Amino acid sequence: MSPAFVPKELDLADWVRVRPLYEDLLERPLDSPAAFRRWLADWSALDDALSEESGRRLIRSRQDRTDAHAEEAYMAFVSGTGAKSSEYDFRLKKRLLASPRVRSLGPDWRPFLAGLRAEVRAFRPENVPLGVQETRLVNAYEAAIGRMSARVRGKSLTLAQAGVLLAGRDAALREEAWRAIEARRLKDAARIDRLMDRLVRLRSKMARNAGLGAAGYARLNALARRKLDYGPRDSERFAAAVEKLFVPEMRRIQEERRRALGTPRLNPWDLSAPLPGAPELKPYRREKDLVAGVSRIFKRLDKALSAQFESIRRAQGLDLASRPGKGPGGFHYYLPVSKTSFIFMNGAGLHRDLITLLHESGHAFHSLSNRGKELSFTRLPGIEFREVASMSMELLGSRYLDEFYSPADARRARREHLEKIVGLFPWVAAVDRFQHWLYAHPRHTARARAAAWESLMSRFGGREDWSDLPRARGRSWQRQQHPFSFPFYYLEYGIAQIGALQVWRDSRRGYARALRAYRRALSLGGSRPLSALLRAAGGRFGMDEGALRPLLAEIKAELRALS
Repeated sequence: MSPAFVPKELDLADWVRVRPLYEDLLERPLDSPAAFRRWLADWSALDDALSEESGRRLIRSRQDRTDAHAEEAYMAFVSGTGAKSSEYDFRLKKRLLASPRVRSLGPDWRPFLAGLRAEVRAFRPENVPLGVQETRLVNAYEAAIGRMSARVRGKSLTLAQAGVLLAGRDAALREEAWRAIEARRLKDAARIDRLMDRLVRLRSKMARNAGLGAAGYARLNALARRKLDYGPRDSERFAAAVEKLFVPEMRRIQEERRRALGTPRLNPWDLSAPLPGAPELKPYRREKDLVAGVSRIFKRLDKALSAQFESIRRAQGLDLASRPGKGPGGFHYYLPVSKTSFIFMNGAGLHRDLITLLHESGHAFHSLSNRGKELSFTRLPGIEFREVASMSMELLGSRYLDEFYSPADARRARREHLEKIVGLFPWVAAVDRFQHWLYAHPRHTARARAAAWESLMSRFGGREDWSDLPRARGRSWQRQQHPFSFPFYYLEYGIAQIGALQVWRDSRRGYARALRAYRRALSLGGSRPLSALLRAAGGRFGMDEGALRPLLAEIKAELRALS
C-alpha cells in the first residue's frame, strides 16, 4: 500500500483536492512492472480511503436518524466526492482492462477481472446523478422506518422494542403489540408505496440508459453487482424447489405450533410465541451482557476468531441496542484504513439479536481474515459467499448457546433456529420473485404490487390467518428493507444458506475439520469464484431440488433429535 499517495490530512469530501489523485492515476505511465504495481497500490489506497470516509459518515447517520447534520454530511459526501469519483473510477477500470500488463496478474485476479468486465458493461455516466437520487430515496425510506414507534399499554416503543412483546406468553399483549406495529406501518404505507414507485421508475430509467430497456433493471443490477454464477433461470429453479420441498415443511411446523397453542387458527402474532411449558427465550437484558456472552462463545469456538472479535470490541466497533431515532436493521461495515470492523444492529433482548450478532460477526471475520491483503481489489468475493461466512457462523456459534441458556433451552433455541431456516427459504423465494416482478412490470400501480405480493404469499406463505387483516398482508413486503436499500440482494441469502447448511452438516460429522475448512475458505478472499470457495468450505454450488433435498433431510433429522 502507498500511504503517501493519499495524505492523512486530505479532506476527502473536498472533490477539488481529491480529483488530482484520480487524474494522476489516469495519466501516469505504466511503462514497467514496478510502475504498474505501484499504480495498483495507489489506486487501492485511494479506494480504501474513500470507502472508510463513506463508511464512517454512513455509520454516524444511521446511529441517529434525527441528527440532520450527520445525514447532511453523509449525503454531501455521496453527492459530492462519491458521485464525482465514480466516473473517474470507471475510467481507471477501463484502463486496467485495456492495459497489456493486465496479463501479468496471476490467477487470483481472475474473479475480480471477470466481475470488472461485467461492471464496465453496466456503467453509464448518465446514471451517476440518478444513483444520488436513488440514495436520497433510500434514505427517506430508512428515516421513515427509524421514526416509527408503537404505543402499547400506554408506552411508546420503537418497533424493535414492541417486537419483543411478540415473543411473550401473554396472547392478548402479543395481539395488541402486533396490531399497534401494523397500524403504525399502515399509517405510512401509502408514503412508502410512493417511495417504491419512484425507485422503480428511477431504476428502470437506469436500465434504459444502459440499453437494456425499461424492464432490464434485473440484468443491469446483476452486471453492476458482478453476479456471474447464476441467472434468472436459476432463480426460478430455486423458487420451484423451495415451493416443493420447504413450503410444506414450514406449514407442517406451523400446524404443529397451532395445535400446541390450542388455537382454532394461527394468528400472525402467534408465530414467535413460546409454546406451553416453555419459558420465553430472553438471552440477555443489557447490551454488555450480550457482548460478554458472545465473546465467551468465540473463545470456545476458535482462538483466532475470538481475537478478531475482541479487536472490534476494543475499537468500540459495536452499536447493538435499539433506541428511538436509530436507523433500522443491522449491518457490518469494514473500515479498510483502520483495518477494523463496525457492527450495527437493533437489539431488544431477543434470541434473534444473539443470532444477528453471530451473523454480523461472521461478516467481520471474513473481512478481518483478509485485512492483510495489500490491495482492495481481491480482498473479498461476491456477496453470495460473504453471506456464507455470516450464516455459517450462526450455526457454528449455536453449538455453544449454553453460554446464555440452560441445556434444555439451548436445545430448544437450536431447534427453533433450524425451524426459522426452514421458513427462511420460502421468504427468500417470495422476496426474490417479487423483485423480479417489480422490474419486469415497471409501470405497475401500488394496487397491482399488493396483488402480486398476495399471489406470492399464496405460493410461499405460511398457515397464519390474515382473513381480517387483508390490507396489512398486502403491504407486509414493506417491512423488508432490501427491495428499497439493496435491490435484488436477497436471493443471495438463499444461496448462502445452502452453503452454510453444508458447513453445518460437515460440522456434525467433524467439528474441528469443518471449522478449519470454513476459516480456509474465508482466507481466500476474492481470489476464487463462488463454486471454488464453496468447495474450499466443504460444499458445492447448487440451487435446484438436487441441492436442497439432502439439506432438508439433514434439518429434519436434527429436529427429530432435538425434540
